[in-house]
Amino acid sequence: MFDILLGYGPSDTVPLVIYQAGSFISRFLQTNSLNDNSLREQSKERLASIHVAFGLSGNEPGFLSEFEVALKSVLLNAPLQRDLFVHVLADNTAFAALDNIYNKTQLAKWVTRNQIEIHSYNVTSRLEDMERVIMDTWTPSFPEIRNLWEVARHTVGTYFRLFAHWFLPSMAEHVLYMDTDVMILANLEELWHIVEAKPDSLFHWGKGMCACFVVMKVSQIDDIWTFARTSPLADIKKENNVDDQLIYISVNETHPNEVNVFPGGFDMTLSYRWQGEHFPYEKVYPETFMLHHNGNGNNNSNPYWNSGQTWISKHRDSWGLMEYYINLPWSWARFFAKSQLRYGSSGHLIKIVSNSNPEKKGNHTTIGLGD
Repeated sequence: MFDILLGYGPSDTVPLVIYQAGSFISRFLQTNSLNDNSLREQSKERLASIHVAFGLSGNEPGFLSEFEVALKSVLLNAPLQRDLFVHVLADNTAFAALDNIYNKTQLAKWVTRNQIEIHSYNVTSRLEDMERVIMDTWTPSFPEIRNLWEVARHTVGTYFRLFAHWFLPSMAEHVLYMDTDVMILANLEELWHIVEAKPDSLFHWGKGMCACFVVMKVSQIDDIWTFARTSPLADIKKENNVDDQLIYISVNETHPNEVNVFPGGFDMTLSYRWQGEHFPYEKVYPETFMLHHNGNGNNNSNPYWNSGQTWISKHRDSWGLMEYYINLPWSWARFFAKSQLRYGSSGHLIKIVSNSNPEKKGNHTTIGLGD
């Protein structure tokens, strides 16, 4: 007579049946380990990869430190059942700083549950084209604006998100753009469940209408520009700045049916949710996915967490959780990623691809080949 234990095996999807007889256990685990790889491949065929993008301009140390921490939060919340692609759109100075960051963090030595690729693009050769699109959008409504820099509150990198489709591979269906002062708190799978429930939305963002955290349908990013260009920007601008965020706001106001609004926990932007009505955060927003600290203004020499009495230090039980990613050593983060491997799997090395001129195919270097 056999005792039977029902549970779940390494694949997280196939019931694990263990009989007391040791020989059967041994045979089953060996077989299930082999099946796990094929099951994972079948699962990946059904699930689209997740794409995350950053836009970087300049090499101020505080700004780059913020990027490191934001990237760390993305990697530690990599999807459990899909591959992850991180895209870094950077100008000359930011692009030159990336190799140092990748080497310092030893990302090429990471072993991860699913394939992760980090692609860097030097977008400098397209800056004039970008400015032309931006000014063609602003000029009809704001003829007094003679050039982009008259209204730029941030670096030109803040517009890179709206040109992601110029650089991302055709396989990218949706892309999450996030600012460097945003941190992810939960697995990216949860976000993609929301996105794939309304896959045809032009973009997804929060009720607070902050472009710091927005998911776009890559093939239709040009439509965002088209809708913005034909909207009454001068009227919409009354309570907003003339910047990249106004592009999204104009579409939200003139074509609301094209936009999907995230639940509150996916819109935890400090400038929008600092009032008392949002307290206590853990009860009002029990499913919080991200935190956005709203940076350190134009002071990029120091990261936002070094700007005196920040919201992080005032609210240790909520915004203070950002300190976990800020203080977590990269070596420990690497071990955490390794601990997520499936039973019997050797995992994947992170692949880093650096493209110095995206217009010329093959002009890139690759570090850390996966299996």
